[in-house]
Amino acid sequence: MRSGHDRDHDERGGVFQDPFADVLQEEEPSLLMRIARIVVPWVMLIAVITAALSFWSEFRLQADRAGSADTTSTVEPTGTPDGTAVPGDDGGSTAATGTVSTDAPYVRVKTDGLNFRKSASTDGEVISKLPGGTILTYVDSANGWYQVRDAAGVEGWVAAGGSFSELVTP
Repeated sequence: MRSGHDRDHDERGGVFQDPFADVLQEEEPSLLMRIARIVVPWVMLIAVITAALSFWSEFRLQADRAGSADTTSTVEPTGTPDGTAVPGDDGGSTAATGTVSTDAPYVRVKTDGLNFRKSASTDGEVISKLPGGTILTYVDSANGWYQVRDAAGVEGWVAAGGSFSELVTP
């Protein structure tokens, strides 16, 4: 055990080297460095969160624009979902619903058996099932649904976009 005068020398008479002497003798970082070590990570975190929120809000804005313009990026070409032409489809009438004016925006059913509902919800009562190629008069849209009117004048709702239906503007 070392004490007093001998503490700087080892048992063989050599000078004792403390392995942590360099660490202990380093200068304490300046106040500016200590502040920077705390502030910089927080600033970087805020920058990452801001960038993420910016991308998210731009994505939501594009989705809202697409919804208000009544178009979707997944709408398929006119005709049936498999791309074949609808027999007897002149772009303005179908055997199932009679004639609908195509001078104004209209909705074309893209899949057989699409539910024509009383309200814009999957819980809404089904008025009828529409065959692919049916043309309906566009009335309004809300939350992924088109409000439409058939040739007989019955108003209802169909699922909007995707493989279900498409809004066609002449």
